Amino acid sequence: MREDAGFSQEKFAQKIQIDRSYYGRIERGRQNISVSTICTIAGGLGVSPAVLLADLTISDCSESAHPET
Repeated sequence: MREDAGFSQEKFAQKIQIDRSYYGRIERGRQNISVSTICTIAGGLGVSPAVLLADLTISDCSESAHPET
């Protein structure tokens, strides 16, 4: 979505006021982020935060993300 909007990682990170290296780790899936950061990224893209999570399934989540029942 970022590329479709015509932004490099660096320019997009500047736009949403997030460190470029931190943002790069987010895109590569190497950085866990808060809901607040998801909202910031979504706002920069002009979409709902739900759009960024639309394809996420429970199997995409780490085992530590959900408690044992």
